[in-house]
Amino acid sequence: MAGVKWQRFRLDIPTEYGPRERQAIAGEVIDFILKRTKAGVDVNGQQFQKYSKKYMKSRDFRIGGKSGKVDLTLSGDMLSAVDLLSHKKGTLLIGIPQGDHENNAKATGNQEGTYGNPRPVTKPRRFLGIQKKDVSAILAKYQIDDPGERSDRVNLMETINEESEKTVRGVRVEK
Repeated sequence: MAGVKWQRFRLDIPTEYGPRERQAIAGEVIDFILKRTKAGVDVNGQQFQKYSKKYMKSRDFRIGGKSGKVDLTLSGDMLSAVDLLSHKKGTLLIGIPQGDHENNAKATGNQEGTYGNPRPVTKPRRFLGIQKKDVSAILAKYQIDDPGERSDRVNLMETINEESEKTVRGVRVEK
């Protein structure tokens, strides 16, 4: 897959956060990115470029049940692939796993506007990343000077994650 790049970004956070806190913070960052993207807004707070008329007339568009709202969720697979790839003291690495070539190809197309072409064919729809002000809002929920509050927030986020995983495991998909 020529032109496919590993889609990820590094986020620097204070070094005082431990492993559980870093995982919880990453979960909130990813949730923020997904909600923002599904609202049709890019990493810079701008509306995504509209779909081309050609794409809106395509079979994929019709089969996917798409509307004119640009939310990067034809199948949902690409956004579902966004994950915490690694973390260490002071750093989170968030993106699509390196070996997931299909979703990295989709993300590359959106991030660069290339969609399988050597050069951009449309304005990029940059979704992978987060502004400093939004990171600050998330980190405010994990006050460094209040270990009890931080621990409570981590426990809450772990409980939410466990419950959502149970729900997903209980969903059956009929073919």
